[in-house]
Amino acid sequence: RIPAGQIPENVRMDVLEQISSLSSAIHRLAWGMRPAILDDYGLDSALSSYIDEMIQPSGLRIDYQYMSPSGFGRLPARIEVTLYRLAQEAVNNVVRHARASQASVVVLRHERAITLLIEDNGQGFDLALLPGSKRLGLTGMQERVSLLSGTFTVESEPGRGTTVMVEIPIGKDA
Repeated sequence: RIPAGQIPENVRMDVLEQISSLSSAIHRLAWGMRPAILDDYGLDSALSSYIDEMIQPSGLRIDYQYMSPSGFGRLPARIEVTLYRLAQEAVNNVVRHARASQASVVVLRHERAITLLIEDNGQGFDLALLPGSKRLGLTGMQERVSLLSGTFTVESEPGRGTTVMVEIPIGKDA
């Protein structure tokens, strides 16, 4: 152990810079998990903003649609957060793994349910052949959906792209 007064100045500065960098990274991560735009403006604005951010660096063409009958209010916060995180995970998977040139994200709001559909024209995969560690993202998505009594479906074949579909029931008061 070295007393604080005996640590060289350049080492202390390096440590302080690393701490500051880690703090910033944690802040960005937390912000990305639940951006203020989601709380302030709702799921449609948050997803639209997120997809715009993803298009620029990835070069991927992502079509986005949010369809909801007029007069429907905001979804419950837990459903909005869940759908945002699911879309975020699915789009990240497309960008990182799919080798796709095009994807679509569609949200369909109905009176008693909301559906999230993410499709890509990428390389696809055989679900049965994925090692367990590679499925952590899909497993986490499925768990989030099941907590809201929803259904989660993934369809994919090598060379044929991937489709992720989520349907979450909405109570009468939503």
